[in-house]
Amino acid sequence: MQLRKAATFLASTASFFLASNSEVAATSTSIRGVGEELEIGDDILTEEKPGTFLISRSNPAAIDYEDRSVHSGPEETFNIMVSDGSIYEIDDADDDLQLLQSGQTVTIPAGTVLRSKSGKVETNGAKIKIKASKGGKKDDVGDDGLKKKTKGLFERNLEGRNEEQQRNVDQLRRHLTSRSLGEKSVVAVRVQTTDAEYEFSEAFLRREVFGISGSTDEEDLFNLPSGYEQCSHGALTFTPLASATGTDGDDEVSIVDGVVTINVDVEANNNVGANVRNAVTQRITKVFGDMVTVADYWMYCLPPGTNGTWAAYAYSNFHLSVYNNDWCNYPSAQMHEIGHNLGFRHSGEWLVDGRFDKLNDQSGMMGYSYSGQDETPLMVREKTVCFNAVKSWQSGWYGVNGTHGDKTLELSSGDGCLVETLSGIADYDTTLNKVLIKIVNPSGNGTDLFVAFNAQKGINSGTREAGNQVTVVQAGTPLETSVSTLLGKLSAGGKYTTDSNFGEELTVEVVSISSSDSANVKIYFGSECT
Repeated sequence: MQLRKAATFLASTASFFLASNSEVAATSTSIRGVGEELEIGDDILTEEKPGTFLISRSNPAAIDYEDRSVHSGPEETFNIMVSDGSIYEIDDADDDLQLLQSGQTVTIPAGTVLRSKSGKVETNGAKIKIKASKGGKKDDVGDDGLKKKTKGLFERNLEGRNEEQQRNVDQLRRHLTSRSLGEKSVVAVRVQTTDAEYEFSEAFLRREVFGISGSTDEEDLFNLPSGYEQCSHGALTFTPLASATGTDGDDEVSIVDGVVTINVDVEANNNVGANVRNAVTQRITKVFGDMVTVADYWMYCLPPGTNGTWAAYAYSNFHLSVYNNDWCNYPSAQMHEIGHNLGFRHSGEWLVDGRFDKLNDQSGMMGYSYSGQDETPLMVREKTVCFNAVKSWQSGWYGVNGTHGDKTLELSSGDGCLVETLSGIADYDTTLNKVLIKIVNPSGNGTDLFVAFNAQKGINSGTREAGNQVTVVQAGTPLETSVSTLLGKLSAGGKYTTDSNFGEELTVEVVSISSSDSANVKIYFGSECT
């Protein structure tokens, strides 16, 4: 059986090529232990090559706002991106891979099969290697006795880059290091396959994602740009890419006000969504060139009919999010998935039955997503939500890079008693109070606590949990690798107490709450302060 020419492989934006004339022909069981029969379209690596490790995160049970029906799917998958931008899922990622940050470079072993139908990677028992930093080993141990993390995508020299590849890497570096600040361009892709299409017009998609209404359309009141601009108080803005035109043979394809229709020669019905996604990426790259040089973020709106009842997913620290048909229209899903692109993990909470639900913290956008548009002011108020204390701290929107100064505070065990008045993030632009407090865990085990007043007003009026309460949220370090945990929801007179590695008992006490305006808190180690 003759397979197509082996694929070209990529480590981030730097290209690494297989021999251009290598052809592979084999029977089902004669290729390096391949257990399943090879099919036309499958690719086999004849030698090891670098690739980019990506983590995809989604709502495993996104909730339909109208009928509460559940859309299920995997919460997290581990993936490899290759040179044409195609992404393949790793079924058996080992513990070392699962500790990597999304965006790091790995080495794909020779004999690896890229399955065209399933969209998965098969290494046939060989190990995907983590590229070590120059002069070091990936499992070096630091002075604290903890294993050092491998260096990130841009912290090491990748040999063999030409000038164009280096320019691409430099551009991606600039993009990622400031991903939650500044102005970012976005393209929403309306996908058509041979048997289906995203079921809404370009004009409708433009309205639902960007709030751009035609002369006869109703005004869109809450969308991706308005949500992030309000929550960040202007520190992060998303704008539709104004225009771009490319060609594919005789076909001319245009992006207009952030929206483009892309036709791909694959079926959607009963197909793996990854195959449709990869076909879209290949077509965009062919028409427009390198995606990250065209726009900062891309949203794929796939047709209905692909396998499963999934809602949406996105790749962490990356430019791509993918939506199942009408889920592309919902601001809750848009902000959640783009949040993953920014490096935000999910927001979880312990349930009363002792189970941990990675999305049950519904005080902010990184818990469960909800469907439904925002046709009325009441619906807007119900859906206008920002982020919990951990994501708010991680964003940098209220600290030294914020548009209205640093209104955060960091507290350590040696700082004694703290008495503070907290305002909600909706009042960040007008208040003189702090809006976020980080309590540093001296053990160095990464379990810091973050305290905020979850004021249910203005840009956060739709919070579904802990409204007008003081929240205590825990997360590991770095924040982009840790699911946050909502530990405390405190009303006036409430206390949260822990002695978990803080050296002595730590208490967060709420003295009083003034409606949705402010909360007076005391934080102390050991005995109560006055």
